[in-house]
Amino acid sequence: MKTPARRLELEASKKSRRGQQDGDNLVADEATALLRGESDLVMAAMGRRVPLTVQLGVLAHGELTRLVNLGRYHRRGSVRRAWGADMAQLAGDLARHCRSPEGLRQLQADFLIPLELDVLGRRRRFSCASELIGHVRAHVPFR
Repeated sequence: MKTPARRLELEASKKSRRGQQDGDNLVADEATALLRGESDLVMAAMGRRVPLTVQLGVLAHGELTRLVNLGRYHRRGSVRRAWGADMAQLAGDLARHCRSPEGLRQLQADFLIPLELDVLGRRRRFSCASELIGHVRAHVPFR
């Protein structure tokens, strides 16, 4: 079974080969990837830096194992290039803080999703990753 991110990657390669694509499916796949916290995977696979808003989306919608793995591999070159070591470390710290999928879902619903919506709605802006990291660390009582 292909993940939405893998489907997006395959769809993008088809587009370059045939010069067109079904826009409805692409939009649906992008939305699915966003809500699963996987919207960064295609960008990272292409060696691109993942924008801060997309990283926040992964924190707000990703599963516990995804955040654990980002934290675990925060020093690895591919993760450092795509996410930056500090943002990937924050993902791991959030996962450790929450300790369970239920705890993460609660933090996401109470803090990360509203923060993401504020950023997407331009009610809150972070000029760099360190500002976002500082904001999250100031509002989450890490043990």
